[in-house]
Order: sequence, then C-alpha cells, then structure tokens
Amino acid sequence: MGCPGYERENRIVVIEKQEGGKMKTCFFMSIAAMVLLTSACSSTFLVYKDGKGCFLGSGSNAKYNMLCASGDLEKVLAATQLSNQLKDSLYKYNC
Repeated sequence: MGCPGYERENRIVVIEKQEGGKMKTCFFMSIAAMVLLTSACSSTFLVYKDGKGCFLGSGSNAKYNMLCASGDLEKVLAATQLSNQLKDSLYKYNC
C-alpha cells in the first residue's frame, strides 16, 4: 500500500491544482468584465448646467443654448492651455 502520508500529499496537490484553476477562471472573468465596462462607456463628455445635461459633440439645440449662446464654451476654452487651432476646432464643431 505504500508509506502512509503520501496519499495526503497527493490530495494536497490535487486541491492546489483545483484552486489554481479557480483563480484563472476568476482572473479571466474579471478581465472580461473590465472589457465590457470600458466598451460600454461613452466617448463624449456630459455637460451639465442649471439642472440640464447634454453631451458635448451632440447636435441638439439644448447644447447650443447651454454652451454657445451663453458664451460658456468660449470662457472654458479661453481658460485652458490648449492650442489655438484645437480651441478653434472645438468651438467650430460644437457651435
């Protein structure tokens, strides 16, 4: 039958292999969850003012009134360290 104690060591090795498989499964599941969450996020910014919100880059009238007609987009762009070319293109695209 062999020496006593070897059966116990074999069981420990089998248990460690099973736990390692669970770890890999959990790791891949968490990676899949992260990929799913990042792909579900929006690629535009949400702008919120006076209880109303809209996405920067949308073509809605609410966004135009909120940012362009009020002059808020010009104020925000003036306060940034962006290049003038980028500021002009952001303003042109949104207003």
